[in-house]
Amino acid sequence: RHILDSGRSCAILLNKWDIIEKDAKTFDAEVRSTYEKLVHLDFAPVISLSALTGMRCERIFEVIKTVSSSYRLRVPTGPLNTAIEKWTQAHPPPSGPDGKRSRLYYATQASVAPPHFVLFVSRLRRIPTVQYGRYIENRLREKFEFSGTPIRVSFRQRGKELSGEKSR
Repeated sequence: RHILDSGRSCAILLNKWDIIEKDAKTFDAEVRSTYEKLVHLDFAPVISLSALTGMRCERIFEVIKTVSSSYRLRVPTGPLNTAIEKWTQAHPPPSGPDGKRSRLYYATQASVAPPHFVLFVSRLRRIPTVQYGRYIENRLREKFEFSGTPIRVSFRQRGKELSGEKSR
C-alpha cells in the first residue's frame, strides 16, 4: 500500500523459480496468488526468475524500461478526451435522486510520474469518485498501456458551477 500511496511504479519479482515444481499453469496460479496478497498492486507486472541460476534475470531490465516509460507517459489531450467520451457513453456516471446525471466536460493529464488525470464535470457531488475513478483508471491502463505505475484520477467541478452560476 505504501508503494501505491507514494505514487511509485514497481514490478513484482518471484525469485527461486528454479526450485518450484511446475506444470502448465504454475506461473498463472502464482500470479493470481500474488495479486490476491498484493491487491493494491494489481497493475504491476510479475516476473519469475532465479537469481542463483540467472534464469530470466535479463528480463528485469526490459521490465524496468517499460515501467519507467509508463511512469513518465504523457497522453495527448485529444486522444484522452476521445477515449473518455467513449467510456462515459458506454458506462455513464450514476444519476442522482432527481434523475439528472453528472456531465463530463473534458479531461486533461495534470502530471506525470505518476500519471494524474483530472476530469472536469458537472454535479461533482453525485459522482462516486472512488468507484468511477477506478473505472476510468482501468480503461486508461488498457487503452494507453500503463504498466507497473499507479494512475491517479481526480474529478473537479467545472469553474462556472463553483461560483454559483448555472451553466448552459
